[in-house]
Amino acid sequence: MKVYYVIRNFGPVGGHKVMLQHVQILKQAGIDSKLFVLKRLEIEELADSGLICRNPEMHDLKDADILVFTKPSDIQTFYKRLNRRGPVLVHFCQGYEPIDLMARITEESVPEKYQSNKFLPGNIRFKLHKLALKRKIRKIEKIYEYNTKKMAVSQHLKELLERNYAQKCYHVPNGIDRDVFYPKNQSPSYHPERKIKILSVGAMNRGVKDISAIMEAVGILKNDSVIPIEFIRVSPLALTQTERQSELIDRYYIGVSELEMAQLYREAHIFVSSSLEGEGFGLPPVEAMSCGTPCILTKISSYMNFDQVKDYAFFVEVHEPKQIAEGIEKIVRDEAFRQHLRQRGFEIAENFSLQNTANHLLAAISEFHRTRFAE
Repeated sequence: MKVYYVIRNFGPVGGHKVMLQHVQILKQAGIDSKLFVLKRLEIEELADSGLICRNPEMHDLKDADILVFTKPSDIQTFYKRLNRRGPVLVHFCQGYEPIDLMARITEESVPEKYQSNKFLPGNIRFKLHKLALKRKIRKIEKIYEYNTKKMAVSQHLKELLERNYAQKCYHVPNGIDRDVFYPKNQSPSYHPERKIKILSVGAMNRGVKDISAIMEAVGILKNDSVIPIEFIRVSPLALTQTERQSELIDRYYIGVSELEMAQLYREAHIFVSSSLEGEGFGLPPVEAMSCGTPCILTKISSYMNFDQVKDYAFFVEVHEPKQIAEGIEKIVRDEAFRQHLRQRGFEIAENFSLQNTANHLLAAISEFHRTRFAE
């Protein structure tokens, strides 16, 4: 069996990293699997890994039994170019794009590049931008209607796709390497007179991450609290103008490796994610929990579905920096609560092992392959 994943540009973070994990899992199971990168590969060394192929020809793709895409635009490109007797096409949903786009239309989430005077609410350019987003939503929804097989990283995404498009969707949860993301033998000191390290992961210019809420919470604590704060940011992109001008960030890292990321989790006292509903899964919270770091998370579907009992994080409403600040103070001052979050975090992380991902992925791929010859 040949199972090829296809993506336009590749950098080994977030959803791209998940696709590479899938390829590794399939190869370990004896399945011929590769990740085809159509255009840009950010880390050239990966080209020699045996897992990635660049600039494939159409006959390379037609040779597959199963092709897996995650970007709707890539699905659209190849859906009509591959005939009915070609490979099974799989739409791998790692986040439902219309949710994020609608948040931009309602101005709940506005990327930094659209916060200039050119896009002030009410002006013609802003109105045209909203119209373009509405057209994009309709276009994406039509692509989800295509007769493709569906996989999703979260249970709530699986249910959403089945409800909206009346097509079966397979749940293939993300997983983490517990041999990389493990805790220290002893957790860091939370003495309120020592600097408390707050860790945030994600690009500022991705509105769905709502990094500005965390920055505002840090600002509240640095200005008004007796607890000294060290704010650590990790992003795949360079420091933005907003972040630089805030003067709130004490350390900033770009494009760190998994091993380096795990060390930052272990070093941190608290991990904070203020993502909006458009977040498809959210690997960093699970990685942080696996390293023994208490988490503050927003009440969004992906985070609330980690477990039926919602006591594994200090949960806050979206766009509520004051609640984030309160959560930080609660975790620092309440040792029993802190230890409870740490223990529950380990239990959550245990449910998201790579072996669990492999079990779900192999079952889905087997079913896709079976139906190819049955249809």
